[in-house]
This record gives sequence, C-alpha cells and structure tokens, in this order.
Amino acid sequence: MFDLYKKRKFGDYISDSITFIRTFAKHYFGNYFAINGVFLMILAVGCYFLMEILMNAVFAMARQGQSQLLWNDYLNGSGGLIITTFIITLLMIILLSLCSFTYTVVYFELVDKHKGNDFTRKEIRAVFKTHIGRMFLFFLLSLITIFPILILFFMAATALSFMVIGIPLLVIFGPSMLAWVSLSYYEYLLNRQIGYFGALSHGLEMVRNSFLAITGATLIITIIIQILQSAVTMIPYVIGIIMFMVSTDSGNVAPNQETFSMISVMMAIIFVISIVAGYFFNNLMIVSQGIIYYTAKENETNNSAHMEIDNIGTFE
Repeated sequence: MFDLYKKRKFGDYISDSITFIRTFAKHYFGNYFAINGVFLMILAVGCYFLMEILMNAVFAMARQGQSQLLWNDYLNGSGGLIITTFIITLLMIILLSLCSFTYTVVYFELVDKHKGNDFTRKEIRAVFKTHIGRMFLFFLLSLITIFPILILFFMAATALSFMVIGIPLLVIFGPSMLAWVSLSYYEYLLNRQIGYFGALSHGLEMVRNSFLAITGATLIITIIIQILQSAVTMIPYVIGIIMFMVSTDSGNVAPNQETFSMISVMMAIIFVISIVAGYFFNNLMIVSQGIIYYTAKENETNNSAHMEIDNIGTFE
C-alpha cells in the first residue's frame, strides 16, 4: 500500500512521486488514456494539420520569393481553415489540460479512499463528473486573478533577466508559483467546504510552510520532464534530418517539391509527438504536486497517527 499521508522532505517528494507512478503505472495510465484519449487524439490531429498548413506556406514562400505577397494570398485562400483549426486546437489544449489535471486529483482522491487502486474506471468517471463544475469555475476565475499575476511576474522577470537578477527570480519563484496554483487546485476540488479564494490562500500557506523543499522539488521535476520530453522528440528529429540529407541530391542547390513536402510532414509529426509527450510526462508533475499536497495535509492534521490509532485492535 502506498502511504499518501506521510511526512516528507525534499528528496522524498521526488522519490515518492516516481514510486507512485511506478506502483500504479498500468492502472493509472490505462484509465488516463481511456478517459482523455479522445481529447488527446483530436488535439494531435489539430496540431498536425495546423503545423502542416503553416509549414507548407513557409516552404512555398521560400521557394518562390515575394514572401509578403504569397503570405497574403495564402491567408486569403486558407485563412478560414487556419483560424478554425487554431481555435479548435486551442480549445482542446485548454480542455485536455483541465481534464488531465482533474483526472490525477480524482485518482489521488480514490487512492486515499480505497487505500490503493482497487477501483474501476466507472468510479473514476463518476467522481470526475462531480468535479466538472468546480474545474471550470477554477479556470474561469483564474483567468481574471492568477493569470494576470503570472503574466506580470514573467514579464518583470524577463525584463530583469538582462540584469541577471531576473534569472534567479524565474528559477526560484517560477516553480513556487506553479506549486501554489497546483496545490490551490487540489484544495479547491478536494475540500468542498472552501471557496476559490480560500483555496488560493491555503495553497499559498502550504508553499510558504515548506518553501525551499516544495520549490526545489518542483524545479527538479520540471527539469526531469524537459529532459525526457527532449529525448523523445529528438529521435524523430534526427531521423527527419537523416532522411532530408539522403533525399537531397548533393548537386542540387534548392530542394525539390517532394523534399519540401517530406520536411513539412516530418515537422508536423515531431510537433505532434512533442505535444503528446508533453501531456504524458506532465503527469509526473501533477503527481508530484499531489504528493506535496497530501504531505502538507499530514503536517496539518497528523492523519497517519490518527489512522494508526483507529487500526489498533483491528488484527487482534
């Protein structure tokens, strides 16, 4: 049995996040793709066509010159398709991001309830449905509260990065703000007695109580995810470069139409792989925030000690 309620330090956040994934991997990801798979496929198709459309336009301008004129003609001919595809893709990104995060919160909730993963996909869906209203409400309220704060922070940090001081600000406060939003979301969904701003306040308090450990663990997990995602996307990228070099005659200065088409398809595929890999590996980040959340709850309520007291005499 995996202990959610446990006092943890910096290293424990990382190791227990990996242990959680390893312990429940088959059950967790099987249900994840069953529930979010449709949204992920729609997003992948939208990203593929959007990328291919744009790459074809860029290569057409590169071959023929007069880029501004050709770009205007291309927009006049395919502008509606590009805008429609972009809107659908953006909506899918928002919806899939919300559903992916909410799925993990629900999974933790059921692991806590059953003291393991002895629950079905039907139960996951049923609990998920109870959180849909608060899921969208959190997102809409965050659009006018958290997001402006984040935008202002990153704009200020980017401007200060030219004076070096902005780099440590991004390194330290970027992960801490990510943890703040994540823990607030966990609290908002799992504690029905609290409102939106109450959840933000409690999430901030959780981060503040273990600032260095939570910020450091979130930063390390972010680096791990970036390394894994880069490794996955680098493989098709290298294959594409090799195919491009093989298919291009050494005597030809300009690649032909077939080569340009192959490059646009490869770039679109790499983009799709990057998106899918990003959502897949981001589960490690959401899980790590769940581990941090339940650790904070343990620090507040000493839940594990209460459970041990309740279990006294169970096996006598």
